[in-house]
Amino acid sequence: MPQFEPQEAVDLVLSQELLLMQMLYYHLTVHNPYRPLEGLLIDIKVSCALDAVYVAPCMWNLLSAVL
Repeated sequence: MPQFEPQEAVDLVLSQELLLMQMLYYHLTVHNPYRPLEGLLIDIKVSCALDAVYVAPCMWNLLSAVL
């Protein structure tokens, strides 16, 4: 077995990572943290007398302050 320097081993693993994931049919999923908020805005628009246009800026400000 060939000997590698630590950085060479890291580079080798990282260079083959995507190929390995493709061969294993592995899929990465990125979840958008804003999607539930958009769903809430749609629910407000559909079920409440409030207009989502007025509520949305407050929600985005709250989300920005929390993150």
